Amino acid sequence: METTSDNATTYSDAKLTAGTTYYYRVAAVMSNAISDYATAAATTTGSSNLIPNGTYVVESVYSGLVIDDPGSSKTDGEDMQQYTRNNGTNQQWTVTNLGGNVITLTNVASGQLLDVAGASKANSALVDQWPANDHTNQLWNVISLGGGNFELTSVNSGLALDVVGGLKTVGAKIDQYPYGGNAWQQWKFTSY
Repeated sequence: METTSDNATTYSDAKLTAGTTYYYRVAAVMSNAISDYATAAATTTGSSNLIPNGTYVVESVYSGLVIDDPGSSKTDGEDMQQYTRNNGTNQQWTVTNLGGNVITLTNVASGQLLDVAGASKANSALVDQWPANDHTNQLWNVISLGGGNFELTSVNSGLALDVVGGLKTVGAKIDQYPYGGNAWQQWKFTSY
């Protein structure tokens, strides 16, 4: 997408290919006049995935509880919760990288994806499971926080995966909420 303002052109949402050299014309703008030009080259590199493809248990940094499909439900729209780890397949999530550290999380027991209910963009919308439908409410941006901890944000809403109310309680629901650096919005992935 190209946008222009104050005699400057900005390109966003560019599709870049790993290993390709791109040339950019850089202008320094002063008092709405272009004062100098330079040509810069940048080569993209294939970025490694922050969380490799595989099956994981996803644990809340705050509570130590894991994201759980209650009762191994196969019901569309079943709300997800945090629960004590018990090695059930309802607590196992298959990570599939789609590029750019965007992932899907598929529950092993149900075969359904971690999904923001109703594709909501609202604060506190619950996170459920739903069959794959190619919608962005089933896609999650992975952001490294260091120390093996990650923030996950919905591609659809930009809101972070969150434990409702910051609770440590077994059975507390999972929702989305603006990221505030809270431990209940941070997650660890342990290979299963």
